[in-house]
Amino acid sequence: MDSFTASRLMTSFSVNGLFIPANSLSTAVVSYTDPALFACEDFGAGNFFISGSHFRFCIRDRYFAVCTAHQMVNSQASPEQFCIVDGSTRKMLSSHSMLFSQEDELDVRVFEFTDIVKTDSLPRVRWWRCMSEETAYPVQGASKVLSVGYPGERNFVRYTDPPHLPRTPVAVWGEMCEPRLSGRLAFSAKGMIDRDPAGRSGSPVFGIRVEDGKPICRWVGVIANANHRLYHFIQSHTITSMIRQT
Repeated sequence: MDSFTASRLMTSFSVNGLFIPANSLSTAVVSYTDPALFACEDFGAGNFFISGSHFRFCIRDRYFAVCTAHQMVNSQASPEQFCIVDGSTRKMLSSHSMLFSQEDELDVRVFEFTDIVKTDSLPRVRWWRCMSEETAYPVQGASKVLSVGYPGERNFVRYTDPPHLPRTPVAVWGEMCEPRLSGRLAFSAKGMIDRDPAGRSGSPVFGIRVEDGKPICRWVGVIANANHRLYHFIQSHTITSMIRQT
């Protein structure tokens, strides 16, 4: 964390009702993202594979997971294959519905898990709780940007018996910049990232700034395209607008 955090974000962030020290922010937000898992019969010992990352959030008492459409296209996965693992039972649970935009260039898929959560098949924790003001957050005014995801070179299934899935999240800090792709926002990473960004699609992006002397952290989007320095993302407002239409 640089001098921005040391000098201005000297207190703590409120993350889902918990006060998190500024230097622990990346550790806290990783609770809401995991590798994107897809169930597949007769696919190694584990019957599942990974394609990028996903982010979980709750809005208006509804529970969702989001990833990009190209994660599914690249892996030839169907919507019903996307699943979340219950940490206590190790069961893989699929969603009961999927939302998508008619605009192909939007490149986003939103999976609803509301019924599954409300029947206690998945816990109500580890879902980012979106407030009404968060969906209208002026992300261009963010002083810093943080994204946490699961690069493929460090997160892959080891098809042993039983199979092993390492969870090695990687945080990237950056600053907002001019996008080079239509329909996207972008941030530039602080310093050159020496790791392959493949697998970061679907990773959440958080905007950070100070308002009235208080540090604010909001979810502002999910990664859609990335290279070693420039990260393009789909704005959270676009994603939540899809939900409000249902």
